[in-house]
Amino acid sequence: MKSLIPSTALATLLLLPFGASAADADTGKELVETHCTGCHGSEMYTRPNSKMKSRDSLVAQVGRCDAAVGTQWFQDDIENVVEYLNQAYYHF
Repeated sequence: MKSLIPSTALATLLLLPFGASAADADTGKELVETHCTGCHGSEMYTRPNSKMKSRDSLVAQVGRCDAAVGTQWFQDDIENVVEYLNQAYYHF
């Protein structure tokens, strides 16, 4: 029993950072509405010939848009935008 407690505590501590950094779709939606919809509307995400085939391609595209527009988002911001776009449109 004594060896189980330290193992459980260690496992809990190792998992904490991953839960704390989960992407936030609500924040992503705010970022999209503030920085993206001025150039294009939601038709960009729903067109039949979408180039987005995976979550990785979506992350890369959001990063390219960030660089092109000069928003200077942090990686968390990019992940939040990806989470929102994925939940709202892509469903990868």
